[in-house]
Amino acid sequence: MEPTNMDFSGDWNEHDADFFKKLFCSLPGIIYVNKFDRPGDINSFRNIWINQRGLDFVGYTQEEVYCLGIDLFREMIHPDDMAKMLDSLTSVYSSGSASFVAPILRVKPKGQENYSLFYCSKIVQETFSDGTLKQVVVNAVEITNHDQQLIIALKGIRRLNKNLLSTLSEREKEILQLIVWEKTSVEIAALLFISNATVKKHRDNMIQKTGVHNSAGLVKLAVESGEY
Repeated sequence: MEPTNMDFSGDWNEHDADFFKKLFCSLPGIIYVNKFDRPGDINSFRNIWINQRGLDFVGYTQEEVYCLGIDLFREMIHPDDMAKMLDSLTSVYSSGSASFVAPILRVKPKGQENYSLFYCSKIVQETFSDGTLKQVVVNAVEITNHDQQLIIALKGIRRLNKNLLSTLSEREKEILQLIVWEKTSVEIAALLFISNATVKKHRDNMIQKTGVHNSAGLVKLAVESGEY
């Protein structure tokens, strides 16, 4: 399979699609589109489009970027940050929703030793029937040695996390606070006069709504939001 142009689905005509392609090529960030061919199969993960700014940074052609697949990211992203990358790829999202994930990653170009710091805003375009990622658009903005930009990026993460937490019910927020306070399910059930099964159900619902993988992810999200 050859690398493709960006998939501009919907009701846009050819003129609209051309406009957005030119726009994405001119914006200050590195904008790219990643896609899975098969649900959950990391080996089927490919970059199908990247703007010229991105190609200049990575030091590869579009065809080379496509053929490298997930190996491109393993080569470029700091090993300690790859877990964030993989988490965002393997999360389950509400079908058809525009879900945002905004990690800060250390990235280096081809043949370089030094890493640059990037703030990555991601919008899930499409999911498979099981809710796993199919296609995502990413805007990566370098924030290396730019304290003000880093502050803005961190504020952006806080805002996005608050938006995710706003989808929780009042009872779920109450339980999340107790989880942050390191209360066990048994302790939470006793404090709220509910069953352990009900606590588990609320926790599972929160994990599904926010796109994290476990209770630790819920705690991280809550703390980074500044609300807990």
